[in-house]
Amino acid sequence: MNKKYSIVITTFSKRFDLVTNLITQIREVTTNPIILTINGERDGVLNEEYRKSILSFCVKFDSIYPIFFTEIRSLSKLWNLGTINSNLDDVLILNDDIKILNNDFFTQCDEILSEDVNMVLFNNSFSHFFVNKNFLNKIGYFDERLLGFGWEDTDMWMRFKETTGERIKTVNTTSIYNESSDLIYDNVKTTWGKYSSYNYEYIKTKYSNPGAERYMCGKKLKEDINPYPTESYFLNDKNLIFNNEDN
Repeated sequence: MNKKYSIVITTFSKRFDLVTNLITQIREVTTNPIILTINGERDGVLNEEYRKSILSFCVKFDSIYPIFFTEIRSLSKLWNLGTINSNLDDVLILNDDIKILNNDFFTQCDEILSEDVNMVLFNNSFSHFFVNKNFLNKIGYFDERLLGFGWEDTDMWMRFKETTGERIKTVNTTSIYNESSDLIYDNVKTTWGKYSSYNYEYIKTKYSNPGAERYMCGKKLKEDINPYPTESYFLNDKNLIFNNEDN
């Protein structure tokens, strides 16, 4: 019998077509529970038209559980909340801009879970990966002090190796495709094109050489007009967050 797992998908209002297409693909193959962690809006006002549309779509299927945020929250927060709300230990986390090219992907998922799994990436990417809740309870969940988007994967790579002495396992597949849409990153202050400069500065305070594990160091930082949208919600609280040793 195939091992059951939850599917966590992170999304937001501008990607309605992407996420509904992905869910439709998934439901053609598996009835595994789907948890949608739906990020909020830059202005902190819930998009009611989107809320009604996504709920109307979800009720067409069994076992789809949407969780809404009104304001923008970090990717770490979205991943953690989805995983915590899973009633199964094994969790498949997907970006909303993933296309499943054929059903071999789900066969690979079953093969991966034929053994005990701590964390397994597809194609060496955190756009699509398995994680085990019991393992995260030991190693710690994704660091929510990364208040924007980016470097969550670097932090997990570092902590995984420190805890296990090994690198995170990766499985190659040609059965999925990541569109890597940049819809949310228009006209914002970023590093490397689409990642939060604020997150990068935090990671530099946490590790002496954060780029050594996964990335080439010394890439030029891209400075755009406005601060990263997520960061404005937290700037007043950042000193309290980062100076509190209990967090």
